Amino acid sequence: ADLLVGVLDAGERPAELKDIPSVGRYGQLDIERLLSLKPDLLLLWPGSVGPAQREQLKRLNIPTYVAEPHNLEQLTVQIEAIATQLGRAERGVALAKKLRQRLDSLRQRYRRDEPLRVFYQVWDRPLYTVGGRQIISDALQVCGASNV
Repeated sequence: ADLLVGVLDAGERPAELKDIPSVGRYGQLDIERLLSLKPDLLLLWPGSVGPAQREQLKRLNIPTYVAEPHNLEQLTVQIEAIATQLGRAERGVALAKKLRQRLDSLRQRYRRDEPLRVFYQVWDRPLYTVGGRQIISDALQVCGASNV
């Protein structure tokens, strides 16, 4: 959190981020507020900023990185890529390595011949879960489970 200058409001924030200024909400970035904070890099989730605002960011020469890891390995690769863009490549490699080691440890600890069948509930109205290859499905697999 020591390098963050702003965050989008998208629900409850972790305590470590409570004092970081808001730069808008999901789907609507406050460009003037963002510019006043002079970011070196803008981290985005697909859909968090619409196409018109992405184009505006491009015209304003604000570097962006769109992250959407679909599995835990992609997450480690994106950690390394973001760290490199922030001038902290070694830190990113070390963090990604630590995460990979922890994931390997969890895979060994929770290995099962038959995966435990679970239902991962995303929301209750309407009731839905994740499907296909999502990072949540990958995390469940690491823990010896499979989302039904």
